[in-house]
Amino acid sequence: MRSLFWFGAFLIAIFAQSGEEVEITIKGSTTCNRKTMATQKVKLYKWARGGSETLPTEFSSDDLLASTESGSNGGFELKIGNNRTENYIPVLRFTHTCNMKQWCFRRQDVVLPIKDKAEWTDFDMTFVPLDYHGYAAKDICND
Repeated sequence: MRSLFWFGAFLIAIFAQSGEEVEITIKGSTTCNRKTMATQKVKLYKWARGGSETLPTEFSSDDLLASTESGSNGGFELKIGNNRTENYIPVLRFTHTCNMKQWCFRRQDVVLPIKDKAEWTDFDMTFVPLDYHGYAAKDICND
């Protein structure tokens, strides 16, 4: 009976460790033409690549991990729980009005350069230049 108890405790310890969840903070400051930009939307999605090298144009609501808006100084901070056994690639989606005409905005995705999730801790992007039209940018106008 005692050995069964210890075996059960051992299994619980193994499963608790393998699904260990830690809090991760992703922060930075949105800029446009070297000036900080307030009230720009920032969302963090999980991308389960599934063999595709191309980012999806749309993410499902199930893929959303966290969202916020940049503050008056352009700063943003996202906090998430990171289950180290879940396999996905983190993607930040910025929805902004930098260098856009009235009634238009740009949706721009940034894949976070994380090679090994087991080593993923806090991530400081410092400045995020929204005037740089990088990977997977899409302009949307509501004329």
